[in-house]
This record gives sequence, structure tokens and C-alpha cells, in this order.
Amino acid sequence: MTRRRKVCWWALGLSTVALLSPIWGFEFLYHYALGRTGVPPGLPNSDVPALAQDLLWTAEYGDLRNADVPFLWAGNYFTRPWAGAHGQLARLWYSRVSSSPRTVAERHLVLAALAVWFSRHVTVAQMKHGLAEWTYFGRDAYGVRAAARAYFGTKVENLTVAQLALLMGMPQSPGRFDPACFGKRARKRREHVLARALEYELVGAEAYAQARAEPLSFTPRPCPTLTPGNGG
Repeated sequence: MTRRRKVCWWALGLSTVALLSPIWGFEFLYHYALGRTGVPPGLPNSDVPALAQDLLWTAEYGDLRNADVPFLWAGNYFTRPWAGAHGQLARLWYSRVSSSPRTVAERHLVLAALAVWFSRHVTVAQMKHGLAEWTYFGRDAYGVRAAARAYFGTKVENLTVAQLALLMGMPQSPGRFDPACFGKRARKRREHVLARALEYELVGAEAYAQARAEPLSFTPRPCPTLTPGNGG
């Protein structure tokens, strides 16, 4: 093995150890993001009702009771559900400020670094505020309030528990869960969110039973032509 090749292997090994260590892991990415995008401002405050914020969180990220979220690093970035919340916030914020095209690799590095930044500087409550204000729900609606108008033609404060559960299950795949086009999928997704709400004690057993029995209600919209296999 030549001297040059040995140097390359040593450099690769040391870089790998540095990136995978709890202390130095993602430190490079952390500073990389700050150099490319600047320090993100504080997350917006949201006046969306607490139940809507909690349902949106539990629909995607699970148990609210584990509120002490540790910092992200390489060892837990891909294995913890709340890492997805930090990653989603990074994508939402990045999409609002990024104007210059980047390579796929560079974009992923910046998003990972921003996720690390959010994990170190925002609380769970602040994350819920950011998700409530920035999440895309389909029908050109960004944020819970815009989504309530788009899907139900009213304010979010006027929605029933069943309507909230339907709405908060939308962001995973707005096109697939639009109740006007895919009623069966939308109902199944609503039941999933309601089941989590009951499990995490966001609603009581009586409210859960009433919400499950409530018919789907929504503002109609034109749907694409349905073919066998894509209807719901």
C-alpha cells in the first residue's frame, strides 16, 4: 500500500469516527448549516387550539408524555420518532428560506444540520407551534387554520374531534387522504389518529366513541378520474 493510499484511509477512518461519536457527531453538519443558511429565527407562536396541535404531533410522532427530547446526533438521528419532528421542521424552514438550487447531497447535509440545530434550541411546545403554522395539508393550505378553511370552510375552533382527527392525519399524504376523493382511506386514517388520541389520553372514551361514529364531513372538491386500484 502506497503512502498516499495509507493517508487517505487514515483520513477516511478518522472522519468516520468523528461523525459517529456522540460528542463530535453532526458537529460538522451543525456548523455547515449555519454557514449556508444562517441561524434560524425562533419558531412562530401559534394560537391554534392545543388539541389540534397535540393531534398533529401524535398522528406522526407518537407519545406526547416523553417531553424530554435529547439532542440529535448520528446514533439516534434515524432511530427515534421525535427525530422526524426535527427533520420535518428543518424541511419546512428550509423550504421557506432557500432560493438557490443545491445538489441532492448538499441539501440533505443542510437538512440534517438544521435538524440538529432545532433539537438543541427549541422545546416540544415550540415544535408543535411550528408544525401547526407551517405544515402542508393539501389543497394549497399551509398551516392548521388554512387547512380548516380549505377542508371544512370554517375556523379550526369550530371543528369537532372527528374533523380535527381527519385533518391532522392529512399531512402524511394529503393527496391520498383527501376525503372528497378517497373516503375509505380518509376514514381509516382518521381512526388511526383517534386511536392514538385515546391511547395518549387526549380524548376520553365517550368522545372517542362519538368521533368514530361521526360521518365524514368536508368541503367537496374536484377529484381526478378514478381508475381501478387508486380509488379509496
